[in-house]
Amino acid sequence: MEDFNRRVFWKCLYRHALPLAAFLFWTNREFFRPDLELIQSLSSTTTFSEVKAEASFIRHDQRMQSGFLRGTLRIRISGRRLADLACSTLSA
Repeated sequence: MEDFNRRVFWKCLYRHALPLAAFLFWTNREFFRPDLELIQSLSSTTTFSEVKAEASFIRHDQRMQSGFLRGTLRIRISGRRLADLACSTLSA
């Protein structure tokens, strides 16, 4: 499951965040704990409304938005990318 979560993580990162995220993932994986926890929580969803509710978590959780790297530079996963990926998986 961890490999699946990691693949989803890399697909859902903002594209501009990839270089710095790769460095942070290698040096301080704890930085991305909220992102990986959200991905894990989405793995048990079965409906579009559940996906939408979980993905909106990014906008309302301070852990996802706090700090210069997460809030200003958006070095984190995109809620829209995550929801789109989950919805495409549900419809497949």
